[in-house]
Amino acid sequence: RFYLAFDSLCFSCAERCKTCRSGHQDQCLTCREEFPYLHKWHTQDSTGDCRTENPKQDIYCEDNYFLKDSDEKVCVICDNSCATCSGRNSDECLSCGVDRFLHKDSRISTNGLCRDKDEATDKCKEGYYSIISDPQACAPCHDSCGTCVGEAHDQCIGCKAFWPYLHQPDLSEGDSTPGYCERKGCDPGFYLAEPEVCRPCHEDCKTCSSKESN
Repeated sequence: RFYLAFDSLCFSCAERCKTCRSGHQDQCLTCREEFPYLHKWHTQDSTGDCRTENPKQDIYCEDNYFLKDSDEKVCVICDNSCATCSGRNSDECLSCGVDRFLHKDSRISTNGLCRDKDEATDKCKEGYYSIISDPQACAPCHDSCGTCVGEAHDQCIGCKAFWPYLHQPDLSEGDSTPGYCERKGCDPGFYLAEPEVCRPCHEDCKTCSSKESN
């Protein structure tokens, strides 16, 4: 519990350290049993601050840290964009701070990037949708969708430039009813109701120019 300062002089480590580089609390090399988890600022650091287990069940590191080495009980700080994380990178956030949303690679992913909320929708950025089971998390739309309500190809609200024609087979939700996007005009059985918006013909028609049957 001592460190060599200079010449042949040794000084006491901070109270929580078992071994240390200097007397500061964040200069521990190893920790005492009462404070077993070494919390580092960077993965490559050899020193850190010794702390007790997080009071949350089954979580060993404090918030904003992740467990890098369970055997050595080493915790490393998250990227500053994350509230909690599973790794040091900015795309390894598990949760975000106030007014920020976790944008994942897929609906089932646990990690993602924390981004500011969209000013227009007050939620996810364009090209993502809000996950019902986790309102602070966002998942990407289908590749053809510009905006959407889900991950499926027929859950588009708006289309990307290369898939410009929104087909709305069911108008149960009015003009905002989700649909699918196509590249070249309206499919058979649909008519162009608005610029780049296709809606179903009357049930008696195979092709049409409007909803009317005549």
